Amino acid sequence: MFLSLAFDLIAAESGRIVITHILCNMLRTVIATTPDDLLPTVYLAANEIAPAHEGIKLGMGKGSYIIKAISEAFGRTESHVEQQYTQLGDLGLVANGSRSSQTMIFMPKPLTVVKVADTLRLIAKVF
Repeated sequence: MFLSLAFDLIAAESGRIVITHILCNMLRTVIATTPDDLLPTVYLAANEIAPAHEGIKLGMGKGSYIIKAISEAFGRTESHVEQQYTQLGDLGLVANGSRSSQTMIFMPKPLTVVKVADTLRLIAKVF
């Protein structure tokens, strides 16, 4: 959640100096609190999932796989997800909106940076 909030702040900011300060403070916090998360955090901040020499790219096309995953995960039709994507322009916002209207039977375990990075690597290997 911490990284998501930091990335949201960076996305909303246009000044390079402020973005640099947010990124530096985020990395300092990761080093101080969860140093094992530093390497995956750096890759995610660079919009990568692995070092370049490994040749692992997410490469999921224009989102058709993501649309299918969102529709299956949240019990929506693919056409409904595509319609929301057209309106909102961001599949992340579509997934977030679908999640907020879904009731949960139990709370999921908190995500960790390492788990997210490992899952993205598994996805990349499938494609």
